[in-house]
Amino acid sequence: MTLLFCRDEAALARWFPGALDTLARDGGLWVCWPKKSSGVATDLSDDRVRAYGLGQGLVDNKVCAVDAVWSGLRFVYRLADR
Repeated sequence: MTLLFCRDEAALARWFPGALDTLARDGGLWVCWPKKSSGVATDLSDDRVRAYGLGQGLVDNKVCAVDAVWSGLRFVYRLADR
């Protein structure tokens, strides 16, 4: 399991490829971003994070509230790609 915390889309684009390199075929990559209600400035949302992960050939299969500040989506390889 890999955890990636990104405050904005620029950080997501910068760090996602390296995190993806660590993802085992049967593993999970959690991408976390600040909730809108957190007061932390961000241009990320669940839709933007999901679209980015899908564009990298992954699918999301879980969502969570990490805490009062962070939300998270879990990405995995498609079953056909495992």
